[in-house]
Amino acid sequence: MKKGYVRMLVIAGILSLLVGCSADRAQLVSQPSAAKPGDTIPVVLSDVYVIISTTPTTSAAYKRDSLHVVYGLPAGWSVISSDYYVANGLRLNQIAGIAADSALLLTLLQDSLAAYTARESAMAADPTWKSFFVHKTLKAHGFSMDSIQVAVDSVGQWVSYGAKININIPAGTAMDTSFPVSSLPIDTSTLTSSEKFLFGSIKTIWVKTVPIVCFARIAVGPVQSSFNLYYFTKTDSLPPAVTPLLDYDIGDMAYAAINVNSNNPVILQPSARSQHGLLTVGAGPAATTVINVGDREGGRISICNAAGKTIRLFQAGSGQSRPIVWDHTTSSGEAVGTGTYVIRLESAGRVLSQAIRIVK
Repeated sequence: MKKGYVRMLVIAGILSLLVGCSADRAQLVSQPSAAKPGDTIPVVLSDVYVIISTTPTTSAAYKRDSLHVVYGLPAGWSVISSDYYVANGLRLNQIAGIAADSALLLTLLQDSLAAYTARESAMAADPTWKSFFVHKTLKAHGFSMDSIQVAVDSVGQWVSYGAKININIPAGTAMDTSFPVSSLPIDTSTLTSSEKFLFGSIKTIWVKTVPIVCFARIAVGPVQSSFNLYYFTKTDSLPPAVTPLLDYDIGDMAYAAINVNSNNPVILQPSARSQHGLLTVGAGPAATTVINVGDREGGRISICNAAGKTIRLFQAGSGQSRPIVWDHTTSSGEAVGTGTYVIRLESAGRVLSQAIRIVK
C-alpha cells in the first residue's frame, strides 16, 4: 500500500474533526489481466485496516471481530474459494519501502505466497452482505490510484464471504509511522473556519496498519470479452440497512480489468504503474504482452526471469508511439514457461520496472 492511500484516509479523518479514527483500504495485489474461458484464476488482495491518531500511541482500544470480502463478477463466473491471513507483524513503513519498486513488491509476494497460504483460513459464504450493494453507487480505485463510480446494480453478481478475525489493539499501542500535516495534499482555502482551526492545531498525524491478505480462486465464465472485476473489503460488522454517517468507514472497493479470450495465457497485472506511469504493461492479443513507454521516453527494455537473467532485449525510441509487443519468447526464439518475469526500462538515468506472472 502506497503512502498516498493512507494520506487520503488521513485527510478524511481530519475533515471529520476526529483525533482518532480507523478505516479499511482495499488494495489489489495481483489479478490476471487476461484469461481463457473456463480458467481458474488466482487473485491476491488485502484489506489494510488503518488507525489514524494525533498521538504516537493509540488513545483508545480498537477491535475488529470480523472480515467481509465481496466479489463483483460477470454472470456465469463463480468463486471457488476465498481465504485470508491476518499479517499482524507487517508495518506500514515496510510496505511503503517495498512499494517503491512495484516489480520487487509483486515478485516478493508471488515468491512467498506459499508461506502465506500455509497460514490461511477459509472464509464462509455470507449471502446477507449482498443486500448492502442493492441500488447503490460506490467508488472503486484501480492499480494507478484512479477511481471510478460503480453503479453496483449493473454488475452481473455480487458474491460475499465472511470470517471471524480477532484484531485487538489496546490503548497505548505504539503507532507505525507519522506524517507532517503540512505534507498532506490539501487545499486549505476550501476548508471551513473550524477545519482551518483544526489544521492549525495539529502538526503531526500518526498511523498504524494491520494488513489482512486475502486469496481467491475464481472460475472464469464462457463469454469472451473485457470486464471489470470488483473487490470490496470491510472489517467489523455493518448491517446492510444502516447507512454510516461518515463514509470513510463503510469499507473500500478496488477494481481491475480482465480480458477473456480463448488464446490468452494468464498474465498477472503489476501491483502498480511505474513512476509517473512511464512504463505500463498489459495483455495483448494471441498470447502476447504489450509494453508501452511514455511518449517522450526512449531507452532499453530488458525482460528478466525470476533469477534476474536477461532473456530478451528491446529498444524503445524517443517519441515512439507504437507499443512493443513481446511474444513470450527468449532472444533465441524459445517459448518461456510459467513464472514471474520483470520488465525493466532503462532511460535517462532511471530504471523503471514492472513484473508480470505468466501461467500456461
